[in-house]
Amino acid sequence: MSNYVFLVHDPSASRSVNAWLDRHAAASDVVRVRLGLRRRLIIVSKDARRSTRPGRFFRGTAIAPDHNALVFGVDGWLASPDAVRSSSGDHAGEYLAAEWGAQRLELERDVFGSARLMHTAAPGIAAASDSLLVLASLRRAVGARVTANAEVLVARTAKNAVAGQQISPETILNEVSYVPAARGLSLDVRGLRWSLTGAPVADRVASDGLDYVEVVRQGAADVARTVATLAAVPGWSATLSLSGGYDSRLVLAGIVATGTNDAYRVRIVDNGPASEADVRVANSLARQFDVAPTAFGAPLPADAEDEYSHWAANLLGVYDGYGPVRTARWHARTFGLTGIGAEIHKGNWGWRPLHALADTAAPGGAVHDALSAQLAKAADSVGAVPTAGNASELYYLGYRNGIHGAAGHIGVHMTGVHPVMQLRLAQLGHLPYEDGFRGSPAGIADHGILLAPEVAAHEYDDPRRNLSPGYVDERLAALGGRIGAVDGYEVHGHPDDVVDGPSMLSLSIARELGLHGPLNADHVMARAEDALGLISDPDVRQAYVDVRDNAAWRIAKQNGSLKAAGISPARISMLEILRLTT
Repeated sequence: MSNYVFLVHDPSASRSVNAWLDRHAAASDVVRVRLGLRRRLIIVSKDARRSTRPGRFFRGTAIAPDHNALVFGVDGWLASPDAVRSSSGDHAGEYLAAEWGAQRLELERDVFGSARLMHTAAPGIAAASDSLLVLASLRRAVGARVTANAEVLVARTAKNAVAGQQISPETILNEVSYVPAARGLSLDVRGLRWSLTGAPVADRVASDGLDYVEVVRQGAADVARTVATLAAVPGWSATLSLSGGYDSRLVLAGIVATGTNDAYRVRIVDNGPASEADVRVANSLARQFDVAPTAFGAPLPADAEDEYSHWAANLLGVYDGYGPVRTARWHARTFGLTGIGAEIHKGNWGWRPLHALADTAAPGGAVHDALSAQLAKAADSVGAVPTAGNASELYYLGYRNGIHGAAGHIGVHMTGVHPVMQLRLAQLGHLPYEDGFRGSPAGIADHGILLAPEVAAHEYDDPRRNLSPGYVDERLAALGGRIGAVDGYEVHGHPDDVVDGPSMLSLSIARELGLHGPLNADHVMARAEDALGLISDPDVRQAYVDVRDNAAWRIAKQNGSLKAAGISPARISMLEILRLTT
């Protein structure tokens, strides 16, 4: 997101904190609030005053279907129904909401954790941020310890996406903790002690007593309401990244069902011969259902010197990918819709116990042991039973889903809207069914059938996915018939009110550490040897030598493409934070 830090300190830390801010922060990014006689709250975020009102801070976009509300920006938040604000950690979207007084500071974010949230405390200070780099830098500035967590570092070398992001409440730094999705934070201002708020993921998706047909109809209607609302936002346009599979097709079904075809454009990505069928089917969908291709002008050029700084300020240590390379939007005033979120219903890691997940990600040895220990801590944090068949998907919901879904843009803006990422779909997925759980691609197809059966029946990229007309008719009858006309949500605020861009604080910290330059394979791999030298534990270092070698092999295999090389390069890059260890 637009990087933020909420910092409460007592007078003993004032000199160090102020020197740190003077060194790195822009004055326009800082808001100071007195909390009683001996505590000061400092908020740092891009143009922080634009998101701050007395006793409140809000940045981002919130979707609250049960309250008929779509919220943009702080004034929209304050104008929304009381029930929206009193359940501030329960909504979809991507946002951070804060409230404070003399006794407590409360921080909530979207229920799926798209807005990252970490916290730390030391004598005289307590702070929360979405940036691991910022919290580590703050600790150094006030003379507090910063040490590497060897178990987490080893676990993060497992060679697949199970460990491709934050994997438990423990980060790669011992003194900084991560808050899993569905939870918020409360600070006892006097004691400078953090505690978690909100119900864990497992409680949020508890589905006993749900009626499948009733909830799938509600979920489909909510997809339609979202696309209808976005189509009518003044001054903004909307695009859909369309493929030949199930997930983005559900959003297209919502567009067709609401008759908003003229308000949308589709973006179809051609990745060469491997995506030939996908591209062919996506283009066929766009033609048949009369949604025009995008007609974007050329994006503004990125500043190559800021690319590595921007990544370090945002995703370093939290997500094994590089995210956006620029500090401004590619295309202004555009909602970019996708099918992201479907995995919270159909599952991403096979509906299995956590030990099976660990066995697949790291078969044996020290990496397996470290990953197993981390997954046990993750299970506890999300309320999962580690041996249950849905443990893998509760872990996915708690950690990868929100981080991964937002990583590509949230460092630049917080107006990303995922119509499919809604709690109802997650609850349906975890509904016990036969010998397992209800979540499957068929559930996503059911939603699309209810909205636009003709879209659901169109050819898919893989013939094995095709739905026969008879099957579509049968499911439509079983589900109670096509969803009728829907109304959009009541909109509070406007997306122009949501501040874009990272804070100067985070970028300055990254640059001071020498974390600047382009995000390309040559630059990343040239820094690899120095990064390895920052690891003091020989066993951990050897694990990352293997990661470095894997990264070099993948980059060569992908003809020098850093993006196509997968997760290994970013894992080497994340070691750069060890420059701040004490």
